[in-house]
Amino acid sequence: MLEITDIKLSKNVVATGEKFMISVAIEEKVDYPFDYPFDFQPSYKNREGSLDYPYDYPFDL
Repeated sequence: MLEITDIKLSKNVVATGEKFMISVAIEEKVDYPFDYPFDFQPSYKNREGSLDYPYDYPFDL
């Protein structure tokens, strides 16, 4: 999931005579644990304790 984290706008173009500039920072955020059962292959879901987030995450494979 992408998320806009920081937005910067330049000064008023009319008052300063400069070009209008917009700066945006975009970060990729993980959606874990919201769709946790869908992030792993079925073989991982059958491991003992694999659904006990956050207690045994990350898995030691």
